[in-house]
Amino acid sequence: MAPRQENIVGTALTGRDGSNEGGTYDLAYADAVADSLFIIVDNSPWQLATDYEYASGTVTFTRAVWDDSKVTLRYTTSPTGGLEDAYYCLPGDVKRILRLPQAFSVSTNPTDTEVYSFIEDTMTEIDTLTRRAWRSRTKTKEYHDVPDRWMYEYGVGLRLKLGHRFIKTLDTSEGDKIEVWNGTAWEDYVANKTEGRSNDYWLDEEEGFLHIMQRFWFHRKRALRVTYRYGEATIPKDIRKACALLVAAEVLASDDYSASVNESAQSSNTTHLDRISSWKRSAGAILSRYQDFFMF
Repeated sequence: MAPRQENIVGTALTGRDGSNEGGTYDLAYADAVADSLFIIVDNSPWQLATDYEYASGTVTFTRAVWDDSKVTLRYTTSPTGGLEDAYYCLPGDVKRILRLPQAFSVSTNPTDTEVYSFIEDTMTEIDTLTRRAWRSRTKTKEYHDVPDRWMYEYGVGLRLKLGHRFIKTLDTSEGDKIEVWNGTAWEDYVANKTEGRSNDYWLDEEEGFLHIMQRFWFHRKRALRVTYRYGEATIPKDIRKACALLVAAEVLASDDYSASVNESAQSSNTTHLDRISSWKRSAGAILSRYQDFFMF
């Protein structure tokens, strides 16, 4: 994530009425992440939905902003060009679980950039645990052996279970490869052969089974290697929840943040450690439903 800050005065707003209300301002970066926006007017923090609205790079102020008012706008931009769906959850989701009064920003502890780092780490953890992904990921040179007692079956060929499901359509321009060792070199089927059930190879994309329509008399050990992309297009709501729970636990467990939260103001029956443990259990219960197992 890239932190941004703009310092303006009230005259930079357009469309204000006679009472100096309703002015709008277009951020310098239209791909600002909505939950990261933090606005200070004349040294006073303003609140989303109460003092201003934000949509598609434009801030609309619903309170009066005077010509000489000093306005600071802090926010972050996404490394994916504003495609917030590239993240399993957002800082705003974490904020709601932690019941924080304001959004993460460049001036909070942890900052919004640090929270995004927690989110990215948690996404990798979720992908590893479930063997699935709700974004495009690449597996490079996944090696496979030809089974010793394998017999060629017409229409099926050599049936290999790839390490993941929901495989993207194989495309040489995306770097996808099915490489078969022919005794002297690797031969790329995606680039040089024909896909189809009655041709050289075919792929069950949803279940992750690759079929090679060829007899293998020799070179059975690590005879094939596959480079492919995988991942589902839509992030389920419970995956978003699981990600947010795990990130909230990580934030609460961090030394600086735990020390800054007044635990004595919370219920005496629920400590920070209790919350962390509960959130992790809840997330684990969700993720267990998505864990993939090999099918042969």
